[in-house]
Amino acid sequence: MQYKNSKKISFTASSVKKEFSSEQLTSYSGLSVTSDFINHCGIYGKLEHLFPTIRHNASRFSTAQILSSILLASLCGVHRLKRIENFTFDALVARLLKLPKNIDEDTIRRHLTGLGERGARSLHE
Repeated sequence: MQYKNSKKISFTASSVKKEFSSEQLTSYSGLSVTSDFINHCGIYGKLEHLFPTIRHNASRFSTAQILSSILLASLCGVHRLKRIENFTFDALVARLLKLPKNIDEDTIRRHLTGLGERGARSLHE
């Protein structure tokens, strides 16, 4: 015995936005979901807590931002410091990590060197 559904479904179609800017195009669009999950787990907050950064006039990036960029870059298959510098040029990555501008290779190297043995132990725990 077949039942016929006599209810009609009606909906109003909304207009589709046809324009976009090239600033929104990115190769790492799936990264936003991963970053939201990392943020939901509290990993970004734990990095801020473990590695507090005192902001000076010359320091634009916190150590947690540097480590977060390395984390996201390695999830995307980017392994060299120079390529991590290019990775932070991406508009989505800059927005996810709240970067005022891209992180250069020397800044990454300086922050990692500054961590030293204490930072390695904190990161290991």
